[in-house]
Amino acid sequence: MPDGEKLLKRGLHRSVWLSSSGETVTKRFRSRGAWRRATDGRRARREAHMLVRLAKLGLPVPQLIALDRSRDGWELRSAALPGARSLEDALTASAAERLQADTEPAELGDALARFHASGFLHGDLHPGNLLATPRGDWFMIDVSGGRLRRPLNRAAALDELVGLFGAVRERVLTTWRRELWRAWSSGMSGGTDSPSESEWNAVEDAARRARHWSVLTHADRWLRPSSRLRSQRVGDDAWLVNASATEVDALLQQLGRETLSLPSGVAAAREGATLISGPDAKQRWINTARAMEHGLPALGLCAWNATRSLAVFEPTRATAPRPLRADDPGALALADALADRGLWLAAAPLIEFTSNDRLVISPAQTLPNSFTPGPTTNALDHWFPARSTEADRAAE
Repeated sequence: MPDGEKLLKRGLHRSVWLSSSGETVTKRFRSRGAWRRATDGRRARREAHMLVRLAKLGLPVPQLIALDRSRDGWELRSAALPGARSLEDALTASAAERLQADTEPAELGDALARFHASGFLHGDLHPGNLLATPRGDWFMIDVSGGRLRRPLNRAAALDELVGLFGAVRERVLTTWRRELWRAWSSGMSGGTDSPSESEWNAVEDAARRARHWSVLTHADRWLRPSSRLRSQRVGDDAWLVNASATEVDALLQQLGRETLSLPSGVAAAREGATLISGPDAKQRWINTARAMEHGLPALGLCAWNATRSLAVFEPTRATAPRPLRADDPGALALADALADRGLWLAAAPLIEFTSNDRLVISPAQTLPNSFTPGPTTNALDHWFPARSTEADRAAE
């Protein structure tokens, strides 16, 4: 690594660096095995080839500068996009910083339509592979897995759009997704056809299913180190600590010095945290992680210890979980959120209140493993059919 370079992104076999001058971006392929190095070569050459082809079509991709091979591996250099940031970065920023990204769905929809109308499918279209410049221009990066097909099947383009909507679903409003889709649909038809409402509804439904499948099948990432969880040793114990949690280290130090023995499945408030110990602690940790990824109100994940089967969450009130009641604050919003995500439960979900009176889904609540659309009417009317009058609500 030359002096002054800035690391932008690191993966298992690749890393991306910004030059000290800020003018070029270098993607380095560094694999040890012979087979992986050969795979890296094919991927690097394919990305360089695709960047050239897309640029000739006038599509917004970084300009290729050079493709080099050394004893250390392959390197692909392209022109930097000054001030650009990914859609992923915009969606994980604060609300104030996210405002600009939230007002540009039409521009992004137009850009995606240009790629699809030209016959290009990215193959891995997620928020990290879409860059916006300060002027509002959108670029695609990491195009090595893409392919050009003419004419491009509209269903294939819709599948790619569904994947993107699933990835951003809980972080943007429905109106944001709808505006993006309308701009995309208009761009694909050249502005001659009106967007189809039935197609929009099908896209939304497919995005719900895609998101549910993604959260369900990748639940094990909350049980190993990742960009969200860091490893930390406290005495003889190995912990996984949520990177976004605060003031966890002091708590773990105290837990390491004391003997903690809770009956199986029992939660206890201790030192500003809720602790769940026993065989079901792993399942409750996963339950909470799934709810959080679905954008549902859930306890904050603090730390997980596999050896001791101990899950540490943000503190709750010193009461046992109980079924949702129609007069609970926030009950309607929670019911609507569950129904919107297709996580329909036959009975009212178990809830808890945090120490600052937030209503959250209890870790004891296991979300369904299959996508089941909610009722067309208010979910609370199905969970509490007798709440039609004031007297009924008072009786509850």
